[in-house]
Amino acid sequence: MTLYKLENQYWFFQIHENDNKYRYELKSKITNEVYADEDYHYRILTSRKKGSRFVYLIGANSEYNAKKLVSRKIRKDGTDVLIIEGQFEGIDIEIRQIFILRTESQWLDEYITIINNSKRKVKLALINMGFKKALFKQKSGWNDHLDEYILTSIPTRRYYHYGDDRKREFFTANDLVFKAWVDVSAEMPGFCSEGWLWGNDQGGLLICKYNPTQMEYSRFNRLPTTLPGRGAEDVSIIFGGVSLYEGNPELATTLKPNQSYAFGTTRYVIYKGDYKEGFYLYRSHLEEHGHKFKQDYDPPVHWNELYNLGWISEKTGFFVEGIDFEVYTLKQLYEEAALAQDIGAECLYLDPGWNITLGSEIWNEERFDSLREFSKNIHEKFGLKLALHLMMNFEGEDEPDEFYLRTKKGVKLIADPYINLYCVCANEYWVKEKTRRLLELAKEGIDFFMFDFTDLSMFMADDLGCFSKNHGHEASKNALITVQVALLIVFAGAFGGMLAATDAYDQIYDRIVSVICLSCIKLNRVFALNYEFKPANGQEYHPEFLIEDLEKAPVFLTFRTDVCEYCDVMEPLIMQVFDNEFEMESCYSETIDFNGSDVIFYHVNNDHATGGLKGLQEYYDVDGFKAVPMFTIITLEYDHSGIVSPLYLTLYGVLDIDYTHEQRIQEITNLVNDAIELYEDNRQGFYPEDFKK
Repeated sequence: MTLYKLENQYWFFQIHENDNKYRYELKSKITNEVYADEDYHYRILTSRKKGSRFVYLIGANSEYNAKKLVSRKIRKDGTDVLIIEGQFEGIDIEIRQIFILRTESQWLDEYITIINNSKRKVKLALINMGFKKALFKQKSGWNDHLDEYILTSIPTRRYYHYGDDRKREFFTANDLVFKAWVDVSAEMPGFCSEGWLWGNDQGGLLICKYNPTQMEYSRFNRLPTTLPGRGAEDVSIIFGGVSLYEGNPELATTLKPNQSYAFGTTRYVIYKGDYKEGFYLYRSHLEEHGHKFKQDYDPPVHWNELYNLGWISEKTGFFVEGIDFEVYTLKQLYEEAALAQDIGAECLYLDPGWNITLGSEIWNEERFDSLREFSKNIHEKFGLKLALHLMMNFEGEDEPDEFYLRTKKGVKLIADPYINLYCVCANEYWVKEKTRRLLELAKEGIDFFMFDFTDLSMFMADDLGCFSKNHGHEASKNALITVQVALLIVFAGAFGGMLAATDAYDQIYDRIVSVICLSCIKLNRVFALNYEFKPANGQEYHPEFLIEDLEKAPVFLTFRTDVCEYCDVMEPLIMQVFDNEFEMESCYSETIDFNGSDVIFYHVNNDHATGGLKGLQEYYDVDGFKAVPMFTIITLEYDHSGIVSPLYLTLYGVLDIDYTHEQRIQEITNLVNDAIELYEDNRQGFYPEDFKK
């Protein structure tokens, strides 16, 4: 027997290998509970059906036909990394699985990558991989005391959706055994959620997924085994790992020859106490990845005129049944502002009706006169802030032709026929024009933008995506929708209200398509620490000279332009951090002694860059707007396929507008120290030749 083990003060995880038979044991040192003690469940099923309508099956029959692992190799890398590489039967698909348990971490992290090593494109109808635990056996009854455990979904315990109601806030062990989850018509997302709590009022196991680029659910699945001749079932549960739910994550369903897909991270942690403590722990996981507000964030109480004045597309006021709907007037908006002021609200929010058409983001001056005058009155006469509703999709057929999502036959797709709403193709033309229109609104003193209708919704599933050949994207390019909308929200949402009464608007307007100077728009962002492996510009390889640098030390890159107010703020601080000096126009690199460890430092002024430094920023500009100042730290870490690879973090602007200079210096110092620690932990496993063309 061979044992492979990861262990710290929180977890004991061990794989038993004996004559090609395996058992994965997952045990908490906090609760002394064994959460898994059977072989890990590895199953995939391919589909030969063409098109986007082939069925993603999850059930006994599909599990019976699914492919299993026929071989696997297990090895440890250091004390806290366990790597499994396996091959599926009857198909040339490989899996790479990594478990990481850091010495002081309460989180066990799991990474799974599937690789198509064949010469043909493969479509996957089922992916179901996870830890396995026997729950109930007909001969012996409940396993351990699992009948006392309940299952709670995160973040929504009780699910409501367009008339559907689960009518329960958790699932019991009996629900799992007898499959009494919920009526199929109300099943959404069924056995899948962002995360799960499995335990009792004393505590239990939290399982969750994190995938910032694709929709990916955490699955808690019932796996029955029918006993011969009896019709009765033994029931096990499958949890953690990865799975498909209704074709998501989408990029995992189709793999081209030699293509791979790295799923999001699966995380395991023990919580103490009732479900609330589990939810707090899940929130800490999100905050760890940057999903949080600033500590001093104090959103104003909004007053929504909608509930008195109605919505133009409803044709009737919500609280005035039987009265013909009329488009609200400027006088009525001021009356709503008076109500908001009287009740103690702090912001007047205008739902649809303020613009010339839904999604146009153009203020209707014909009905409401000047936006600047209206905003001034709301702020000065009523003491309120002002917020506007925005749509990503749009109404009618009067927008530029490039805005419209097109089918294979060139037809414009309707997102919602009830309100004459069309699907948007979020291509470069739309992003530029949408951003320009938002800037026009922002300069008039709008304090908040509310982004709505960001989904890609249509009724023609076979034509998912845009097939136009004139939009500057591949046909079909449905992923473009999600990515570019996200970019727009990150950018436009950050500067809402920051341009009012500034002299910077003309400068931003002129440069919106080329270089965005963060100081020009007073960007007040709470920066998220999102690390990336792949270059941001879509290139397969990092610049070769940086790979050569990574053989010696981690790398710190700083980018600026000649005209950049925040660059002038940050660069003296950077000099203090690294104890060096450089000129504003300089483009150079040097090796710096950083508290006893080497760091290779680059200063790049994009207005003067030549050779390999020209265009270097594009490799690491994760926001995609060529914004300055920009700082990138490159170190080494295991990627999702178990290979030590370049890992980078990019930051923008002054990090946080409310930081003191001392806080900025400390933040950068901490991040560089973290990068050095990662580099030292992983440098022995780094093979530079693997990352050169």
